[in-house]
Amino acid sequence: MDSVFHPVDKQPAKFPYFPDPAFLVIWRNWGLVSPERIAKALDATVADVCAVAERMGLNPNPTVSDAWDRRGFLTIIRCNWNLCEYDQIMTLTNMTDAELEFTLREDDFMWSKMGHLKPTVERPRLVMPLTAAQEKRLDEIRAIVEANPIPTENAFEFLEKYKKAPTFTPEKPQQEHLRMLYSYFAVYGDTLKNDGADSFPDTLLAEYAACGINGIWFQGLLSQLAPNPWTEDTDAEGRRARLTALSNLIKRAAKYGIGVYLYFNEPRPMPGAFFEQHPELKGIRQGSFTCLCPSVPQVIQYLEDAMAYVFENAPGLAGYFSITYSENFTNCASRGKHIQDMCPRCKGRDVTDIMADMNNALARGAKRSNPNAKPMIYTWSWGARLGNVLAAGADHWDVEAIKKLDKGQYIISVSEEHLEFNCGGTDVSVIDYTMSKIGPSETSVRRFETAKQCGIVPAAKIQINNSWELSSMPYVPIFGLIGEHVSNLREIGIRDMMLTWTLGGSPSPITTYACDLLDGDQPYEEALKEFLNKEFGEAANVVYRAQQQFCEAFREYPFHVDVAYFGPHTYGPIAPFFAEPTGCTASMVGFPYDHLERWRGPYSEDSFENQYRLMCEGWKKGLDMLEDTAKYDEKYAEFCCMARASYCHLASAYNHIRFVRARDAKDNAKLLEIIANERELVKETLALRAQDSRIGFEASNHYYFVMQDLVEKLVNLDYLENLYK
Repeated sequence: MDSVFHPVDKQPAKFPYFPDPAFLVIWRNWGLVSPERIAKALDATVADVCAVAERMGLNPNPTVSDAWDRRGFLTIIRCNWNLCEYDQIMTLTNMTDAELEFTLREDDFMWSKMGHLKPTVERPRLVMPLTAAQEKRLDEIRAIVEANPIPTENAFEFLEKYKKAPTFTPEKPQQEHLRMLYSYFAVYGDTLKNDGADSFPDTLLAEYAACGINGIWFQGLLSQLAPNPWTEDTDAEGRRARLTALSNLIKRAAKYGIGVYLYFNEPRPMPGAFFEQHPELKGIRQGSFTCLCPSVPQVIQYLEDAMAYVFENAPGLAGYFSITYSENFTNCASRGKHIQDMCPRCKGRDVTDIMADMNNALARGAKRSNPNAKPMIYTWSWGARLGNVLAAGADHWDVEAIKKLDKGQYIISVSEEHLEFNCGGTDVSVIDYTMSKIGPSETSVRRFETAKQCGIVPAAKIQINNSWELSSMPYVPIFGLIGEHVSNLREIGIRDMMLTWTLGGSPSPITTYACDLLDGDQPYEEALKEFLNKEFGEAANVVYRAQQQFCEAFREYPFHVDVAYFGPHTYGPIAPFFAEPTGCTASMVGFPYDHLERWRGPYSEDSFENQYRLMCEGWKKGLDMLEDTAKYDEKYAEFCCMARASYCHLASAYNHIRFVRARDAKDNAKLLEIIANERELVKETLALRAQDSRIGFEASNHYYFVMQDLVEKLVNLDYLENLYK
């Protein structure tokens, strides 16, 4: 492993409800990884591994889908992170050292999601024969399984329909304006590997076209798509294969009126050895990597030439968007460095010139090969660190940077960026994005107006379907909030939209409603009633009243970027309750642990808990409005499933907040009440997940949980109940 990724002297979380970590390795990987790989990782025989699995009540002959190697490796990494050593994780994921390193570094910030560290673990090994105490505990676990049978795992079942040709031919979207999103299940790190067809099958493209989508995006890496002038070209064959796959996708998508866009976060940093050969390109250093300096003309020329190469070798590529501030470490100003901390070349420069130089170079390259390409700049974090990097004499460096962009480009601004609101007595400003608080903000309006004045096309980034506030759902049934937001943007003349980040791309009624609303001029409530009548028929009134209540409840969400990223809502009913403080730090969409202080962001513990109470009580009122799904069709049943599963995650997070507080107060009576309530939520989630395999899946995180994880939580709750009685 690269030095960045070596284990540190940090204790992992403990899971005492299993008598030995090796048993938990078997449990968590059963059905995801072959018994042979599990045995190899645990230095055991296959027969012994299968015997322990059967003793715990697991199916001794599991069917393991090969989809886990391609689409579920992040799930496997995550569930073993606190249990196994690196080489064991490589065995379980069937990855080489280099592949695991690439995944941690490039697969949508996986290293951050793991907490920026690998805890030091005591290597788990399966030691046979079992002790009497181990046998007794495994029998107790088996009894819990027998009382709560694990349904047949249905992970990736939702993909089956996408393996077939489309059963309908939608009209091609004819919108003049952009409606772009990320595939609901695209592979993130190396999307074009294995030709990329499994990320964008024709049936999915047809569904998107039917919803009104006319653009899809995914990550591109220049190192995989274009040569550079400084290093030996060792991947020419891989590059040709990716560009061929990209060209094929462009042609297939065009049949449905859909353009293909790449996301570039360039140039990527380089290891120290590179700069021993090219010290003239050296920027500033962070950790083991150093960026290419954006004040060196050769670096700017490389960006232009590399983009020209991509667009020349992928004819018809519709465009791209770039992020040049934040995200990866791409230039001397990309992480909000103080001027005095920049390299000598950049120290005397205006950050707005750096941003403009890089983006204009990318645009020149794309336009050189395809004059019709749409160059787009995602103004992610532009101006977010005011006081750190400021244009001389400028109040808002984001505005100054937009003024320096060449005409004909697009800027994409998060609609609700820096939106200020008060929630439960706490003043908060939006960082990242949210569905519970409605934009546009003053910041985004300022950017839009500046863009129009400068010959730049303004576009808004919003989230439809879901956000990090509840990313475990394919869509959260809050039509009204989405409609209100789209309507607000429409009223100020914004019709071009980036509708999702990596999450939120599921074709859904909300996707169609949002696109319909963008194309029309009706008030959003009136348009919603018409849409629901068309979509749900006789059930339309029930759906409308219930979603209204869900919207009002969701407005109570205690939004803050820390809450959205670090809170327990993402994993909800599978997040373990810990009897003793773990001392572990919650990680971004990774492990919530019991880190209440990180979960709550700027909210006090009382306010945070109360906001969750208000949200859950309000959501429950909406659930009480729902009628028997047998009265209506499958669309209504799906709506009810999404509503109930969303509630289970929110209510479980509320339980987790109360559990940590009651545990620290040593209030056993309250702990037992919380455990009983949580058990019911877990059981309901288990039934809902059996009904819809999309629950718990998100493209850049894979499955947050599988069936066994839910039953593991029941084992966890049983253990705690006996402890507190």
